Amino acid sequence: MRFLATASKGLEDVVAGELRALGLSVLDVAPGLVAFKGSMEDAWRACLWLRVGRRVLLPLGSFPAPNAEALYEGALGLPWEDHLTTDRTFAVEASVRDSAFNHSGFVALKVKDAVADRLRERLGSRPDVERTDPDVRVVVHVGRGEAAVSLDVAGGPLHKRGYRAESVSAPLNETLAAGILLLAGYDGQVAFADPFC
Repeated sequence: MRFLATASKGLEDVVAGELRALGLSVLDVAPGLVAFKGSMEDAWRACLWLRVGRRVLLPLGSFPAPNAEALYEGALGLPWEDHLTTDRTFAVEASVRDSAFNHSGFVALKVKDAVADRLRERLGSRPDVERTDPDVRVVVHVGRGEAAVSLDVAGGPLHKRGYRAESVSAPLNETLAAGILLLAGYDGQVAFADPFC
């Protein structure tokens, strides 16, 4: 299977190195993305052990999306019944860049409608939407007239691994901070203190 690990700009090679250290085969490195192949268990391992990667995505498909109708039809054509059931909740997260769409919420709504309509047609009913803690998170990116649709393997950003009871604001995202440390050559062999923390 083909997966994508997202990365902060400039840290793609660091993420590729982490994936290789996990024994995974890196296919391609592009701005903000590292494609790799493996089994679903490999993707779960990447979710567990990546320090610099932001998300691990399972691409479902891409299609032209110059307007709302094309976006809906393209999303409707994806095999949602292979990934969702009526007793699981889902949410759609969207981002837009260099696109005819200027609001990510509208893109998320159109894809959500397509998912619900397809599942209603194929399974007889549709799953509920749960925005804060869904069972399945759908990630959509629309750029330059093309939509890319994926499932988030971990269900959310990798820096939210669930071990904190609560979060506080920080000047740096944890994955970015880890990437900076790795780029600086820090190997964890000596004590590290952050005077700004």
